[in-house]
Amino acid sequence: MRRANFSTGGASEFDSQQKPGPNQLAERLMPAAASVLIIDDDPMHLRIYGWIVEAAGYTALPAQVMSGGVELPEDVADLVLLDYNFAGRMTAVEVAKLVHARLPRAPILLLSDAFALPDDIAPHVQAFIRKGDPAKLVDKLHELLGPVRDTKSSEVLNP
Repeated sequence: MRRANFSTGGASEFDSQQKPGPNQLAERLMPAAASVLIIDDDPMHLRIYGWIVEAAGYTALPAQVMSGGVELPEDVADLVLLDYNFAGRMTAVEVAKLVHARLPRAPILLLSDAFALPDDIAPHVQAFIRKGDPAKLVDKLHELLGPVRDTKSSEVLNP
């Protein structure tokens, strides 16, 4: 890594290029958008929830549950969006346990058609939301992950 020398006569990493504007400095100083691991057995749901997550300003990391299990991405997620009903042999409880082993600090937000949080998974998740209301999902993401900043203007997009 090259160090900047700010004493007179020394070269800095900015000398060979234009001086960075406020937006460029903000991009260097701002953390990357929080990432959301989306776990579902339906590829269409993975795409839909991915669009919602990205439209809310976060990075979507899809993981499809198959009959033989689920392959979690290598990326570290800040939150896990977990579907409750799977068509295969795995249950949401089994997937939640796998997630906790791999990402012990990431809260799990459960998505379900149920009217209330199912008892079997309650000890494994930190939040619950019913499917079908993207605005509530986005509100819950903001609540759990904090505000998203616009890297171009450094403004908070969802106070």
